[in-house]
Amino acid sequence: MVKKIFLFVLLINSLFSIVYAQTDSITSYTKKSYMIPMRDGVKLFTVVLTPTQQIRPNPFLLERTPYGADIPLDENANIPLAEMGGLQAYAKEGYIFVFQDLRGKFKSEGTFEMTRPLYHLIDKNRTDESTDSYDAIDWLVKNIPHNNGRAGIQGVSYPGYLALYAAVDP
Repeated sequence: MVKKIFLFVLLINSLFSIVYAQTDSITSYTKKSYMIPMRDGVKLFTVVLTPTQQIRPNPFLLERTPYGADIPLDENANIPLAEMGGLQAYAKEGYIFVFQDLRGKFKSEGTFEMTRPLYHLIDKNRTDESTDSYDAIDWLVKNIPHNNGRAGIQGVSYPGYLALYAAVDP
């Protein structure tokens, strides 16, 4: 009996080792762009970078920005892991990266409003940065394959303010 338990534990350990070894083998990402619809019909330009060898469902890491979300690479371009800059640690874990233009900025539709108030807290029919974040993540979870249904939001400066607003009413 002890021998069977030992072999079972050894098998499980080997399987975990294979999964984590494959995670470290991620070497590049693929770029795709989308126009994601918000609840009021406005579409926001969004770039999604997915690992080329995804072996398990992974979380999203979202950054919403007024500074331009587009990455100067062709659609379906392979981005080597070495070029992921400060995102390398997340890339090695297989995160799916998402960059989104705000309403009225660059390739997104709508009207930009600097530090848009949280309108939806007063009027459930209005949109703001919190509702746009929610709608974007909801769309991503339902439409981007191989995700685990979880999302982190990051940002520094104005994108940091946007990350905070996204967390107000998740």
